[in-house]
Amino acid sequence: AFMGVGCGEAEQPRKPNVLLIVVDTLRADHCSAYGYDRPTTPRMEQLAAQGVRFEPAYSPAASTAPSHATMFTGVYPVTHRLVKNGLALDETFPTLAEILRDAGYDTAGIVSSFVLDTKFGLARGFDYYHDRFTPEQASPSDHGHEWEGHELLGAFDRTARFTSDATVDWLTAQRDPDKPFFLFVHYFDPHLVYAPPEPYLSRFKRTAPGTSMLEHGISLYDGEIAYADDQIGRVLDALESLGLADDTLVILTADHGEGLMDHGVMSHAMNLYEEAVRIPLVICHPGRVPACR
Repeated sequence: AFMGVGCGEAEQPRKPNVLLIVVDTLRADHCSAYGYDRPTTPRMEQLAAQGVRFEPAYSPAASTAPSHATMFTGVYPVTHRLVKNGLALDETFPTLAEILRDAGYDTAGIVSSFVLDTKFGLARGFDYYHDRFTPEQASPSDHGHEWEGHELLGAFDRTARFTSDATVDWLTAQRDPDKPFFLFVHYFDPHLVYAPPEPYLSRFKRTAPGTSMLEHGISLYDGEIAYADDQIGRVLDALESLGLADDTLVILTADHGEGLMDHGVMSHAMNLYEEAVRIPLVICHPGRVPACR
């Protein structure tokens, strides 16, 4: 009988890494990548130039936990029933992290607000989940020791620099290099309170005579977007320096928008107007996802 030599199964190509970046409270029309006239998102623009920018894109809800639950389960809030912050995701719904972990991925989640704390079920499937913040990392938001009836074990949130620190550290020193990774990174900026650090504060704030309080507030919101965009750039630069960029599918989006008084509301979660749910969505994977010019 004939016996072939070297006829084993062909080696399967390595699965791509997946980096999902979600910016809290980021409305699309305040991103320069979507035509805004202030340079708020230069790194998003670069990513979009290399990949695909979706216009339009909408979140399923105008609040953080319901929107993330939909991203992770693929079903609408009316189905997964996590319809407001402070509730927990039902364990009967499998999550994206669980699916990818079972497919051989090293899974990590690095979040920036107590809204996405482990106790609310959105950490299921992550081998590593970073959801504790110190007072030194916190933004000016202050919820005391309790939020929505839940005790806070640390600060309520952290600003973008500390989130990028933790993300770059995981990419550099903590991931399993023998596995593809699924890395979820959540930035809380530009959520209220709008307080961009320097140099973004000076670069974006409007203080000219005749500037209204609303215009001033919106300018601070813009500064926070630019700050978050810059910190996202640190993560993208780390991918490049570690030689991971070509093997990583990057998805950059937001969980919802912000009112900015377009319909009488400054923040969000009050309505489903365009400004509350229209979000950026950029997908980039060099060599796999053709760039849209």
